Amino acid sequence: MIDFGRSLKKARQAKRITLRKLGEHVDLSVGYLSDIEHNRKNPPKLDLVQKIEEFLGILDGSLVGLASVIKRKMPKDLSSNIMLKPNLSGALLRVDEDIDADQVDEFMNFVKQLERKRRQ
Repeated sequence: MIDFGRSLKKARQAKRITLRKLGEHVDLSVGYLSDIEHNRKNPPKLDLVQKIEEFLGILDGSLVGLASVIKRKMPKDLSSNIMLKPNLSGALLRVDEDIDADQVDEFMNFVKQLERKRRQ
């Protein structure tokens, strides 16, 4: 399981940097960063993740790598359908806060099954 939030928190705490100080540097709220660290929110845009890495002194690109994998999990056709179907996007937004990586995988498998059925 990919755990961007835990990796971010571990790196931040290893450098003894507070959420407030990190938030000020990357212009994100403490609450939003906390949600990311507790996997209630997905990682921010990759340019912000890179800025976080620079601030934390992470040289291996590990956070950018994790964030990239997470962001690639959502197929482009699904994201366009979400934008075009308000009921679907509303439902996804309601569960976004409570869904973990395993549930995302389960959801994506369900979507793939629906696609296969549609093609038959």
